[in-house]
Amino acid sequence: MSPRLPESVDPWRSADLQKRFSGQLALSMFPRLASSLTSAKGTVDYSLEFKRITRRRVAISGTLHSQLSIECQRCMGPMPYPLDVSFELIVTAGPEEAKLLSEAADSLVVVEDEGVSPLEILEDELILVLPLVAMHSEDECEVGPEEMAVGDEIVVEQEASEDESPFAVLAQLKSDLKQTN
Repeated sequence: MSPRLPESVDPWRSADLQKRFSGQLALSMFPRLASSLTSAKGTVDYSLEFKRITRRRVAISGTLHSQLSIECQRCMGPMPYPLDVSFELIVTAGPEEAKLLSEAADSLVVVEDEGVSPLEILEDELILVLPLVAMHSEDECEVGPEEMAVGDEIVVEQEASEDESPFAVLAQLKSDLKQTN
């Protein structure tokens, strides 16, 4: 295992050499991910392995472990998000080759003369596992179930009294109409 993560690698050559990388990186090293977090403090434990799966096919597999801080969409407060992810990418030389893979396989299109950035691969995988709408459980959320966020203010839903029911309002309107006629 290599302790240092290179800026760029040739995936085919790395697979031939059975390259493995593992270590720990600061969350601040992932600027695209950091924009989705409430705090970029902390680290990510990672491992990457390049391997041949057939004579022409290369796979990049890896794991990621971290504790992210994301924003709860209910209370807008910070929320811990534990992360334990495994992934595998099949390297292809173009979009046409990627279409030949099964739908279950994730591909990474790489031009043969160009390398790939292991850091970008890790960042992409971290971004892909973020929830679309993150929310605390109701008992952990700072906003109670009777409150909901609207813009920058919190609006508290009030229970309608019996005389404010829609039918009571309609009855009052009907009564008012009869009095004016």
